[in-house]
Amino acid sequence: TIVTGNVVFQESISNKKFRKYVLYATTFKEFNVMQFFGVETYYEFLSNLDALTKISELTGFVIIVKLHPAAYSYLVRLKKLYPTLRFSCASLGKLLRECFVTISYSSTVIEDSLYSSVPVVLYDPWNRYQHCQATFSYVDHKVLFYINDEENLHDLICRLYRAKDLCFIDHLFEGSSKSNIQKIFNLT
Repeated sequence: TIVTGNVVFQESISNKKFRKYVLYATTFKEFNVMQFFGVETYYEFLSNLDALTKISELTGFVIIVKLHPAAYSYLVRLKKLYPTLRFSCASLGKLLRECFVTISYSSTVIEDSLYSSVPVVLYDPWNRYQHCQATFSYVDHKVLFYINDEENLHDLICRLYRAKDLCFIDHLFEGSSKSNIQKIFNLT
């Protein structure tokens, strides 16, 4: 057994001025392939899409919904139900280069975002699950937040859009994920 902690699959560093979107990385998937802890149920997912639609309309931010691969079959229907949101099956690396914040409930996308210098909001209106230790309200330079309500989510997205000098170091291991994995497997 090799104990590594979370494995990071994407590191997509880009210039912050090119990041203009909000990424919502959902954990919703078909009932027959879901576990019940750390995954959004269908009604939570739809409620989140309603909240994100309101936020997009209020702020003008484009919100990209990255579907879990197990939910790709819903893409066409979701686009019709939520025309304000942009649904995507694009690679996470591409999306992280374009987004200034990631919203998720529980996903490896959280770690991928932090390693790509994209702050993360753990959005949990049901107070059901906290994926990792996070700050409960906006604090300068922080990059990982746990939020329970739509109003605070709206405020936090706006603040993070304007934020400067964010500090990711508390959430990262030294070196790139590729070089760290090579060290673990003695590939260097």
